[in-house]
Amino acid sequence: MRNLQEYYDQIFKQINEDFEFEGKTFESCTFENCDLYNISLLGAFFSDCTFKQCNFSVTDTTNTKFNNANFQSCKISGIDFTTINPFLLQINFYDCLLSYCSFSNLKLDNTQFKNCKIDRCDFINSSLVSSNFSKSDFKDTLFDNTDLSKSDFSYCVGYNINPQSNKIKKAIFTMPDVMNLLKPLDIIIK
Repeated sequence: MRNLQEYYDQIFKQINEDFEFEGKTFESCTFENCDLYNISLLGAFFSDCTFKQCNFSVTDTTNTKFNNANFQSCKISGIDFTTINPFLLQINFYDCLLSYCSFSNLKLDNTQFKNCKIDRCDFINSSLVSSNFSKSDFKDTLFDNTDLSKSDFSYCVGYNINPQSNKIKKAIFTMPDVMNLLKPLDIIIK
C-alpha cells in the first residue's frame, strides 16, 4: 500500500459498507466474501483483481474501471455495466449468478461467462466475439443486434437467440438446446 488511495497485492476479507471504494486504485488484489450491496464504486480502478464469493447487488459502478477483473462464485444483481468506464475493460465471470444486469452497447470480446446462471440480463447491441458462455443457464436474457461470432454456448440451457437479429457465425452450440435457434422461424419440427 503506497497511500490510502492505492492498494497493491492486498487481500480483503468480509469487507462491507464501512469500507470506502470511491476513487481508489486496487492492483493485484483479492476480495473474498465481501458484501458490496448498494455500495458505490464510483471512479474506482480494479486491475488484475479477483472477487471470490462477493455480493454485488445494486452496487454503483459508475465510471468504475475493470481491467482483468475476475469474478468467481459471486452474486451480481441489478448492475448497470453500461455506466462503467469502457477503457481497458476486461472482465470474466466463473460460477456466478448474474441477474437483472445490463451489458448493452459494450465491447466484451473474449469474455468468460463460464458455468454461470444468467437471469434477465441484457446484451443488446454488444460485441461478444469469441466469448465463452459454456455450461451457463439462461433465463429471459436478451440478445439483439449482438455479435456472438465464434462464441461458445456448448452445454448451455435456456438461451433465446434469434439468428436473424444476431451474428452467430462460427459460434458453438450443442444439442438439444441448439434447437432454440429455430424458435423465431415459427416452424414445426417432427
